[in-house]
Amino acid sequence: MAALLDALEHSACNPEIARVLVGSLVHILQLSPGRTIASFKKLNAVSRVLHVACVQAQESRRPGSMEPSNENSGMEALVSVQDQNTCNSPKIIQSCFNCMKMCMEFFAKFIAAAEDTRSLILHSFTCIDYLFDLFWVEGLRDDVLRHIVDLMKVFFMCFLLEFCCYN
Repeated sequence: MAALLDALEHSACNPEIARVLVGSLVHILQLSPGRTIASFKKLNAVSRVLHVACVQAQESRRPGSMEPSNENSGMEALVSVQDQNTCNSPKIIQSCFNCMKMCMEFFAKFIAAAEDTRSLILHSFTCIDYLFDLFWVEGLRDDVLRHIVDLMKVFFMCFLLEFCCYN
C-alpha cells in the first residue's frame, strides 16, 4: 500500500491516473477494512489522499476554468470559455472533479470503516485543513460540509464527556 500511496502522490497532477489509484485504495479498503485501516493509519493515507484532492481542486481552478458542480452542470459554461488550452479544457476539469469525488469516497469509506477513525481525523490538523479547502469546491460542498459537521459532533461529544468527568 505504501507504493500505491507514493504513486498516487507522484501522479497528483494527473487526474485520470490519480482517480484510478484512489479507486484501488477504495477497493482495498472495501475488501479488508480491518487490516487495511491499521495500514492506512500508519501510512497517513487519509491526509495523503485529501492532499491529492486539493491538488486536483487547484488544477481545476487554473485561470480561465470553472468548477463543475456535478457531472453535467457547468459544462456548457466551460465550453464557452474563450481561451481553451489543454490545462483547463472541460474534459480535464471534469477529470479533476471526478478524481476529487473519488478521494471523498475514500475519505467516507475510511471514516465508516472503524470507530476510532473520526478521532484520528480530528487529531490531524492537516486533514481538517484539507477538508476546509475542499469545502470551496462547489460540487463537493455538501459532502464535505456533512463530514465537517459529523466531525464537530464527535469533537463536542468528546469535549462534553471530558468536561463531565472532571466535574
